[in-house]
Amino acid sequence: MSKLVIELQKDIIENKIDTISVLRKAKLIATKLNLVDFNHWIDHELNGYENYDDIPEYRNIIGEVKAKNPYYGLIPVVMPSSIAEELNTRKLYNPISELINLSTSNQPIIIAFPSELSEILRTNVRVNFPFYLVIPQSAIIQIIESVKNYLLEWCLKLENDGILGENFEFNESEKEKARIIPQQINCYGPVITGNVNGSQIVSGNHNSNNLVSSDIAKMVDEIKKSLNTEKISDEDKNDALEILEDIDSSIKSNKKTSIVKAALNGLKDFLINVGANVTAAIITAKMNGF
Repeated sequence: MSKLVIELQKDIIENKIDTISVLRKAKLIATKLNLVDFNHWIDHELNGYENYDDIPEYRNIIGEVKAKNPYYGLIPVVMPSSIAEELNTRKLYNPISELINLSTSNQPIIIAFPSELSEILRTNVRVNFPFYLVIPQSAIIQIIESVKNYLLEWCLKLENDGILGENFEFNESEKEKARIIPQQINCYGPVITGNVNGSQIVSGNHNSNNLVSSDIAKMVDEIKKSLNTEKISDEDKNDALEILEDIDSSIKSNKKTSIVKAALNGLKDFLINVGANVTAAIITAKMNGF
């Protein structure tokens, strides 16, 4: 008689059916075992992620910022390393079906930057072309393979505990054992800053109110360091630092993310007006990670 968990293991290893079908069979198992958290993860992979903070670490990708020259196509962009580090890394929201299509495409995988950020980049790098993040296909393939690896590890845990499922059914003993098996995919890491809203590849929102203290301290420190290198008047620099201190206090007192983002937007606009465009670009990249 067929064992559902063993069937899924074979499907993953033999690679005879697509990853979407594998996930659907895993969803069937998770639902029958009442594994709510694991079922949510499968739903996110099938339908895409809505909350930025829910995106697993394995969905991080590293690309290269390039500008599109109308005559020569995509060309490399030289920019300060502090900005490049923020813009080169992204987490992808997309349903795995979209990632599979991208992994088999012969076209470059590119993400267009928002117009506001592109304008700041044009000012700082003096390149009057649209900017894109170019992603290697290998990064997309790695995400798909990671999903399959986590599914296989989960199946092996089920088998080791004697949870196999016979003829598409699980008995009460199997359901009880399944409840004590960890359901979380242990691959969630720190939020990677950056936003590519408006592109056809990445979608979603960044409305989480969970601001990690270590990330806050790092963000404030980077903004301060950048401000000290800006060629603006001492008065403007001091005003900017005072605004930043107020923002830091608001974050530490657990103000709503929307309030913090509004304050950061105000600081960014002030910096643009006084000519501190590099720091303004850093703030744009940082705040979009919330």
